Amino acid sequence: MVRGIRLLAALLAITGLALAPGVAQAKKKHHTTLLNTKTKLIVPGASLAGASIGQATAKAEAAWGIPPKTCAPVSCVWQNAAGVATLGFNSGKVTGLRVTIAFKGGKPLLTSPLTKLKTAKGIGLGSTAAALTAAYPELTKGPTSHDYANNADVTLYVSPTGDQRSTKYGVSGGKVVSIDIQLLA
Repeated sequence: MVRGIRLLAALLAITGLALAPGVAQAKKKHHTTLLNTKTKLIVPGASLAGASIGQATAKAEAAWGIPPKTCAPVSCVWQNAAGVATLGFNSGKVTGLRVTIAFKGGKPLLTSPLTKLKTAKGIGLGSTAAALTAAYPELTKGPTSHDYANNADVTLYVSPTGDQRSTKYGVSGGKVVSIDIQLLA
């Protein structure tokens, strides 16, 4: 009996030691990495970091690699101090993809890992407005509104919508701070 208790205690100790580093790593990874994607490519009007418009929601969630912080009937949100990524969906299909860089003191955090996400033309979060409009001259400059949560003015640059999809780039302080790909129909 005593031998069985010692054996159980030893197994629990070994298991606890074996699981503790994995648990600590999982928590650390979840808190320091916003998205863990295989691709960093943004395709305007189509996809963002492996998740695509029209894709099954479960596949899009898997493409972003880390379980979302919160999910509701129409969206999932990944969020940490680096920024926010949002997956919108309807009837199990992706209808919207959005990444927004975090702000500190009214200024975008250009050190966010989200700045690694880029289009084939090299545009991503943190790119300059001049680089954005040079790479995509077809964009229309839209209205400027005040983002009260981040205490910053944001101007939208919107892609043409001939194919029922829209890509909007939010620019603040001369830098791209959000990218939003939406299915309009």
